[in-house]
Amino acid sequence: MSEPHIVETVDPEDAFGALSDGTRIEILRALWDAEDHELSFSELREAVGMRDSGQFNYHLDKLTDRFITKTDDGYRLRLAGIQTVGALLAGAYTMDGSVDPFEVDAACPSCGSSMTFQYDDEWVTIDCDECPVSSDFGVPPGAFEGYGVDEFPVVAERYGRTLIRQVGNGFCPYCEGRVRPTVELAHDADQSSREVPDHLENVPTVEYTCDRCEETLTVDLGFSLLEHPAVVSFYYDHGVDVREASIWRFGALSNDRSWITDRDPFRAVVTYPAGDEELRLTVDDELNVLDVGRGHV
Repeated sequence: MSEPHIVETVDPEDAFGALSDGTRIEILRALWDAEDHELSFSELREAVGMRDSGQFNYHLDKLTDRFITKTDDGYRLRLAGIQTVGALLAGAYTMDGSVDPFEVDAACPSCGSSMTFQYDDEWVTIDCDECPVSSDFGVPPGAFEGYGVDEFPVVAERYGRTLIRQVGNGFCPYCEGRVRPTVELAHDADQSSREVPDHLENVPTVEYTCDRCEETLTVDLGFSLLEHPAVVSFYYDHGVDVREASIWRFGALSNDRSWITDRDPFRAVVTYPAGDEELRLTVDDELNVLDVGRGHV
């Protein structure tokens, strides 16, 4: 067996320790603001505002080969440096905020009742007002910066779509590790203490699990397949752009919209209605689409 190509070369404590000085953060920010994220030594020192060349070299050395790289013309941000500044701008480490609950302009995909939006401790929660169905996911505070509170639900919905797209493409939103989907019953997938409604007993959901950090994200089957070509084209034929329509329209948290047909081998069905027509997708337990069909309702 060949040697692995991706290996850990720096102890995590040393890597994060390199960011413990304010001057080093200023260096990263200065390179972030520069064209192509690159500056000469003198330009970088001037941007940071440090006169002592030796002291400045000391801080550069702590960042070089991990967060920045030395080039023929000076210094340039590495991907780790870009991600560090990006996390700071997103507010993951520096911002906080909360929003009192308020009703959103969307219907529960399970029972059709109204839903309530809340943001607290970097966590979005959208609860049905009548049944125990709830959607919750982390959103960094910076994602809401520049928007009015009334726009927060739409921003959160777009962010949620981004998370679904990322795990659907096989990448963990927390550690970038490999993610694998498993289709299973809503009762089996939900590991929290909250109640799962009885009418969801035979409703399949998708649990995305990271091989590296083992974090999970549970997603409605209708949401998980929303960007499948058959779904996109079906709604396009009916004058609906799935990118612009509310994601709640495509939820399948009822046995009228999704159900398990077989256990061995595992098969689940999800349907998408539009007008007097319906699209039906059959998947296995790894979310592979096995069959696609259209028919009149």
